[in-house]
Amino acid sequence: MKSKKIQQDSGGKTFVLVFSPGDQVPSQLVEFARQQRLDASRFTGIGGFTQVTLGYFELGRKDYKRIEVNEQVEVLISHGQRCDQRKPGRVAEGSCPRDHR
Repeated sequence: MKSKKIQQDSGGKTFVLVFSPGDQVPSQLVEFARQQRLDASRFTGIGGFTQVTLGYFELGRKDYKRIEVNEQVEVLISHGQRCDQRKPGRVAEGSCPRDHR
């Protein structure tokens, strides 16, 4: 992962992060926020994954339904807010099924 601070003013700091294939995005995002002492922050992003675990919360089970995706998918939007240094935020993705490419 590469990072660069592109803005700092009274409203806060803005960084650009560039992840490479093989990077573990959630853990590296949390570690970056910890190193920069970003106790409360928000993020947005675009890109893609070649392997990702997605999920949604099942209220009846009170747990997340995890879905493994092991193919190239594009990220439609990645966004989140962090108030807890242990949690990276949320990602939404979209892809085209193999038989429709």
